[in-house]
Amino acid sequence: MLIVVNFLVLNCNMNRIPYLDGIRGVAIILVLIGHGFYSIGISNELIRIIFGNAHLGVMIFFSLSGYLITNLLLNEQEKTGTIHLGKFYLRRAIRIFPVFYLYLSIIAVLVFVFRYLEIDIIDLVFASVYLTNYKNLIGGESFSPDYWYIGHFWTLSLEEQFYLVWPSLLFFCSLKWLRRILPIVLFMFPIVRVVSYALFEDQRGQIGMMLHTMSDAIFWGCYMALLERYNKESVKKVLTVLKENIYIPIGLLLFIFILSPVMAMLFKGAYNLSIGFTLESISIGILLLFIIHEKPSFAGFLNGKIISYIGVLSYSLYIWQQLFLNHSATGIIYMFPLNIILAAGAAYISYTCVEKPILQLKKKINS
Repeated sequence: MLIVVNFLVLNCNMNRIPYLDGIRGVAIILVLIGHGFYSIGISNELIRIIFGNAHLGVMIFFSLSGYLITNLLLNEQEKTGTIHLGKFYLRRAIRIFPVFYLYLSIIAVLVFVFRYLEIDIIDLVFASVYLTNYKNLIGGESFSPDYWYIGHFWTLSLEEQFYLVWPSLLFFCSLKWLRRILPIVLFMFPIVRVVSYALFEDQRGQIGMMLHTMSDAIFWGCYMALLERYNKESVKKVLTVLKENIYIPIGLLLFIFILSPVMAMLFKGAYNLSIGFTLESISIGILLLFIIHEKPSFAGFLNGKIISYIGVLSYSLYIWQQLFLNHSATGIIYMFPLNIILAAGAAYISYTCVEKPILQLKKKINS
């Protein structure tokens, strides 16, 4: 699957911002439909890319993650005078590790005990150390027959690698320097992608997954958080223009949900690698700020109880859906709607029995 990742619910005070859980809910629904579209019985490619755009769901998760992590760290810096990297990584580990390694353990049992799945140990090792997105670059281009069941962890791998880079930059570098250099870095990503594709053939299989080639959305989220905090008047003026000319944000929505996917379908990597991913990332970042600050009427459904609760379950849904949404597998559990029901049930059990108790420990660390 193409993200998200933290996807990745950041259960902190940021969760109280209106619409955020609803945005997560929309993102994970896109992923679920994208992965389970094969079982719905509709073969039309255009319908699939519009209503089951897993890639867009990932991009939304990445952008939201960059935005929230940046705000979280800057809030801490303003409150305490520094960023406590140790506590940050401990909180992230408590949030992410338990469900992730529980899933990997079950996969390992299915592989080595029941022989139900065929996954090479090297693929499991890469997943366990958050290097799935660099697997074909470091560990060879061959993949296990049942690699699907761990393939979605490229997004979590990218997220974890981002955690190693961005918090450290905020800690060691001046904000003034970061605010100057980050826009340059952001517009370097499409250049790096195109050059990587042209010169490094062994990178092509994962060029849309690696940190150095596919971090547009997550770092645009970071940049939006910086602009929001340190360029308040400029951001306010832009948001006012968007509010007074509602056709602009509506146009951005049509772009990311319809036009850009169609362009990707028609021109594939020639569009995505050059400008597609970047344009989507910018559009999502602008819409994120607009929805949070202006609360437009068209986004009111994002505060609904059902979509918000789906957002709360998004991390567990992301982890467990891969077991039940597999277009190359046969069996009743992969048939619609049972596959969706089973994925939702597994996510609910995971959230109730694993995530919620663990989050109580996280609250103690935050206090």
